[in-house]
Amino acid sequence: MGEHPQDIELKWDSYKDSLLENYDTVLADALKRKIRAIGIEYDRKKREDEEVEKWRELYRQCDANYFYNLIKRHFLQKHGEFKIVESQQDFIKSICFFFGNDIRFESELGFSFKKGLMIAGDAGLGKTEIIKAISQNPIFPIQVYPMGRICDKVKEVGKFSINPYGMVMLDDVGTEQNPIKHYGTDIFWFKEFIEDYYSQGQPFTRLIITTNCDGNGIEQLYGNRIRDRLREMMNPILLEGESLRK
Repeated sequence: MGEHPQDIELKWDSYKDSLLENYDTVLADALKRKIRAIGIEYDRKKREDEEVEKWRELYRQCDANYFYNLIKRHFLQKHGEFKIVESQQDFIKSICFFFGNDIRFESELGFSFKKGLMIAGDAGLGKTEIIKAISQNPIFPIQVYPMGRICDKVKEVGKFSINPYGMVMLDDVGTEQNPIKHYGTDIFWFKEFIEDYYSQGQPFTRLIITTNCDGNGIEQLYGNRIRDRLREMMNPILLEGESLRK
């Protein structure tokens, strides 16, 4: 059975009397809680604003010249000299403009910031080394995956997973066994990777591909559909000239 209405009324009257007696204390406590909550929110917003400003300043610093200097420093440290040959000039300019978010990547070179980079050319022209020279930059760190290593792993376990949410470079596409054999099963790893990347709506700008193949070579290896996908997804950068390897 519930409480008698008269008993409920007496309890409510008692509660009201207590509330009125302690009104000032209750109001002060509520005000303190409100001030504390406002202070916490202010500190959180301040930290967020400081973080945003820190990243804005970092983006301002990491311009095309910054990436050019990264490449220069790498070659000086590794080879003792930095000498740009004619075949590399447009390539290095494209890389610096792309990662430095320089409008000349579109206005001067005719490329698109909505696409990734597909770097094609014979072996020994510096495709991989120049990308590796900037791979540890603070705003677009690049995960480099040689296709040979991917192929070995697929042969061993039947799959190779890549986190698509960072900047990814697939190095030497076209040099791997295709299809890759895993205990008698044919696995078309690169073809499936591109199809999945495309269908899942991953940002094309986070993908870099290096290859010795031209468009016809890509089509022969992976089919016309993949060639069309790559044409839609990537900015084509072609390197020509003699090997720089000694």
